[in-house]
Amino acid sequence: GLAGNSATVGGMIRSGLTELATTTDLIGDVRGTGLFLAADMTHPETGEPSPEHALRLVNGLRDRGVLISATGPEGATLKIRPPLPFQPEHAEHLIAAMAEVIKDLERDPQRAE
Repeated sequence: GLAGNSATVGGMIRSGLTELATTTDLIGDVRGTGLFLAADMTHPETGEPSPEHALRLVNGLRDRGVLISATGPEGATLKIRPPLPFQPEHAEHLIAAMAEVIKDLERDPQRAE
């Protein structure tokens, strides 16, 4: 059932990221399929790619026990590739942790802890 799980849980993550993007200017495009997803981090004032915000988000998530990475030509794209047996509760934890870190970034752009 890994393929079905990938579609279901990946859809949950993509929906959560898309919803989160409506609440902040830090997330631009959200894309992907299954459990292979990406979200572009943008500078809230310019809308340009923001590798600085991506790095702060990656580090803030790591501090919360969530491991993702940043990639792309500018290093501003979050690469989200959880393992195939990722479950709905893991997806919920990922999105909740991202929301916390983004809130921290908006409060203090220099820190995400």
